Amino acid sequence: MSKHVLFHQGIEAFNRRDVDAFLEICHPDCELQPFLRARDDDSPYRASDGIRQWFAATDAAFEEVRKERSSSAKRTEPCSPSASSTSGAGPAASR
Repeated sequence: MSKHVLFHQGIEAFNRRDVDAFLEICHPDCELQPFLRARDDDSPYRASDGIRQWFAATDAAFEEVRKERSSSAKRTEPCSPSASSTSGAGPAASR
């Protein structure tokens, strides 16, 4: 499966808040360094337990979180930081 397909599946799973579907496309030793953070330290979330913690913390901090593919993203770099944008709503989004 191509990186582009996996990238889009990841965004769709993220937007559905479907952590199991999100983890299906992640490497078992993945690390997530999110832009929207629900904790104060800068360490990444690691492996499936960390990703689950991040989903739970984000859902607790934000009423709504959505990820969209950037229209200016290069097709050769689907997972670069500029390939998508994230928006949130709720008390934590106004910090």
